[in-house]
Amino acid sequence: MIIKHLAFILVSFFSMQIFAQVTSMEFGQDVMKTPGTKKLMVILAEHPGKNPLVHDALYYQNLFWGFGHRSINEYFRLNSQGKFFWLPATTLPIFGPYQINRTNSTSLKTAIENALKEVKDSGTDFTNFDSNQDKIITSDELTIILLDNWTEVNGVSTSTCDDTSCIRIDGCKLEVPVALTGHRASLMTITHELTHTIGGFDLYGALVNHNNDLTTMDATIIANDLDNMDAYHLDPWHRMAFGWINPKVYDLNQANSLRLFAPANWKKYDSVILYDANHGEHEFFMVEYRTQSLYQNKSSLDESVASNGLVIWRINLKSDLMPDWYPITASAGDYAIFALASPDLAKGQNIAWPNLSLTPSLIWEDGEKSPFKINIHKEISSEAAMDFSWFNTSFFRIPGCAKEITVGIDNRVWALDCNQDGTGNHYVRYYNPRLNNWLVSPMTGVKISVDIFGKNPWVIKKNGEIYNLVSNQWKKVSGCATDIAAAAFGKIFILGCQAIGPIGSLKPVYQKVGNQWKSMNFSASSIATDQSGKNPWVLGPTGVAHRYDGVTWKRMSICAQDLSIDKYGKVFSVSCENANASGNFIHYGANDGVNVDFKTTGLVGKKISVIPDGSGIWIINAMGQVTKSL
Repeated sequence: MIIKHLAFILVSFFSMQIFAQVTSMEFGQDVMKTPGTKKLMVILAEHPGKNPLVHDALYYQNLFWGFGHRSINEYFRLNSQGKFFWLPATTLPIFGPYQINRTNSTSLKTAIENALKEVKDSGTDFTNFDSNQDKIITSDELTIILLDNWTEVNGVSTSTCDDTSCIRIDGCKLEVPVALTGHRASLMTITHELTHTIGGFDLYGALVNHNNDLTTMDATIIANDLDNMDAYHLDPWHRMAFGWINPKVYDLNQANSLRLFAPANWKKYDSVILYDANHGEHEFFMVEYRTQSLYQNKSSLDESVASNGLVIWRINLKSDLMPDWYPITASAGDYAIFALASPDLAKGQNIAWPNLSLTPSLIWEDGEKSPFKINIHKEISSEAAMDFSWFNTSFFRIPGCAKEITVGIDNRVWALDCNQDGTGNHYVRYYNPRLNNWLVSPMTGVKISVDIFGKNPWVIKKNGEIYNLVSNQWKKVSGCATDIAAAAFGKIFILGCQAIGPIGSLKPVYQKVGNQWKSMNFSASSIATDQSGKNPWVLGPTGVAHRYDGVTWKRMSICAQDLSIDKYGKVFSVSCENANASGNFIHYGANDGVNVDFKTTGLVGKKISVIPDGSGIWIINAMGQVTKSL
């Protein structure tokens, strides 16, 4: 009995380990969690011999304490989604300006102490900040910011303590973080230094050239940039570490498609964590959508972000869940939080990934390539949102041999087998993922296409007959066709049977309208369509592509042998350029009729079908072998 009970306990333990849910806590969630509010003492000082203060106390009162307009407090409220903001340390929102002598030999600690003495002499009792009456005022009880004319725009963060002692006021020892900025410092410099006081790390790098205009913790100081009120938000790792967001976690090994909301839609803003369970949790990616555009004509204080699109952050943590440190010189280095920029994942650069782009394989810090690509779809401006997906380029071999393949949502996959019946038609097969094999259908044909939902395929027989699977019954449809492309909600396009051209290689293009086939006044040798059915594409016998824009057929500057288009409008093409014995290079581009700059995917094949949400690709190679992205 003891052995049986022990075995049960062990099985239960290992089962819990296997099925334990990975959460954002493993990636630094709440590691520097802020309270809902913190007291902030704002002090103004003017030093003789320097440029006098330009603004009065009312200016700084509005700069710091305004809600609902461009202010320091509004910046933190929006970044934290309402979970954190500052409170005036007393009923007096701004202290000073005080006239204080300062020389080049004056230390920061002395400059701060002199300012605090002025605050005390003006009637402030510092014992009121010692909430637990232990004679020590800590960061939980007070934060200080000193703005003066010693510099115009610079900033630094420090504390009331140095290596030997701490400032003492009213019998209390002050162990308090302090931000110092010039009196005309930018909004971003002030928020940068204040973020240091709650634990923020500098992310501008040893060479001061990383993550520009993507995070509060970049290099915010620009010489002679006086009173600049441009703003952009904090990076997602800091926001998670402060407890302001709670990102969902996804294993990159499981393809998926998601929608992210930008800081512009600040109440819905979210980021996600993408990690590889085989690589471990110490190194991972965070993905967010950023845009300079306003949402519902309201400012989110992110309009000065570097660019519009998906921002991919690579993060490496130590065992204490704080960012790792990479020394560059004896005295400088980089914290391991880097944006990976378009189009080549350049480390620390700031170009976001635009609509209808596809990343190269994501790269780990040590330079090793992962098998994962991120597929960027479209911005939804009405929601300040962007859709994206990811997939594993380590393709998985599916048993059997296929001639044609077509894919709907949820991996509903139909194919034509390589084997023929006695009439030159190929057997229709349906993929069963649980069995990792094909189910047999009684239908045969030479062409097959399924709409976005993947439930009702269309088949063309060698003799031109058209069939559609409806309610598990194959029904013959009037007309004669040599190729077919199915879009959503019954939008069907075919190539007819009448030969056109000197060698009969072209067939007329028709669209299904009711129970009739309406001519589209064009001819081709093969056809595909986007998922909406608004923009069918056709190929000629030499691979020349044309796209229908709703009025006319426009020639596209690509050469292709096969096409597949996801629901967002990204076009995947099997190019005319042979790669190797497995097939031709596969490229991708936009279905907008304008951006015809197709780029390589690094994949090879002869036939292709992309999952409509962009979360994966199925490929048939020259030997008829079928593979799918994991």
